Amino acid sequence: MNGNYRSSQQIIDVYRNFQIYGEPIEAKGPNKDTASFISFNRDVSLDNLAQHIKDLILDLHNNHGIPYREIAVIAPQRQPLISLARSVKRIAPELPLDAAGLSPLCRDDNNLFYHLSKLILSTPAPDKVVQRMRWANNLLEILIEKIPHISNLNLSLQRILKITNSFTSTSVLGIEYLKEGFGYFFNKLNIDISEYPEIIEEHADFENKCLRKQSKNGLGDSISVYKNGFAKAGGVTFITAHKCKGLEYDTVIGISLLWGVIPHWNNIYSREIDENEISKKLLYVLSSRAKSNLFFVAETGRRTQKGRPYSANYHLAEIFR
Repeated sequence: MNGNYRSSQQIIDVYRNFQIYGEPIEAKGPNKDTASFISFNRDVSLDNLAQHIKDLILDLHNNHGIPYREIAVIAPQRQPLISLARSVKRIAPELPLDAAGLSPLCRDDNNLFYHLSKLILSTPAPDKVVQRMRWANNLLEILIEKIPHISNLNLSLQRILKITNSFTSTSVLGIEYLKEGFGYFFNKLNIDISEYPEIIEEHADFENKCLRKQSKNGLGDSISVYKNGFAKAGGVTFITAHKCKGLEYDTVIGISLLWGVIPHWNNIYSREIDENEISKKLLYVLSSRAKSNLFFVAETGRRTQKGRPYSANYHLAEIFR
């Protein structure tokens, strides 16, 4: 298929440089002749990256009318993406972001307070019914495992949701809000968790992990920070190149487009893999997510384990000479 109904022709003219095989691609969608913003920035430093991305997002939204949900920041690897999202959130707390790593909750599928927290922190909505039922089921399974007699209560998923949905609090601190929520939930079930030392220990472990991650994130301790990740969709998406396949956004901002990151050093030094093909495939996926605008960033200041500065991805450098 050589017809593309997603991207403008200008966007296609960029990412067809990364095409490994196939026929030339032609834009056929309603935006095929749209004038696109396309750039490759090799001057922004790692120290200024968060400020640069924040300013770019606000310009796109405020001056060009692009909804936050139509903007995606894409990176080859997860950790730089999490670090960037946290940094952007610190300097612009009001900016809606859909990114991993912003909530202090630490995933622990064996901890009942992790599952209960998700229900307490999330808001009931029609588009979340299935997801919250799944969370309630996970919670019920772990409750039965750790409090065997709870099975005698005929506790249903609907009752779990009814209790967590009815919880309210004026507490502004995340940890205090959750403590109240946990107390409310077990009181409604007439369960005294002080009779279960293992559960008391589990709660202490959960709280300590949250506080450590809260400190690491540097985003504060408010309930709004704890609800990051559970808010209604609509923020700027932060996602890896491997996970963005099949998705589409009006505007894509690619970061950390450095040789040794994309492709990774493991691919470069492998005798069984063509690093040039890996590089082009990832750049193709990243670029082809964009409908109207495409920004590439190869920030300066990142160094290899040997202390050498990274260079911009070679294939991007060839196009934007």
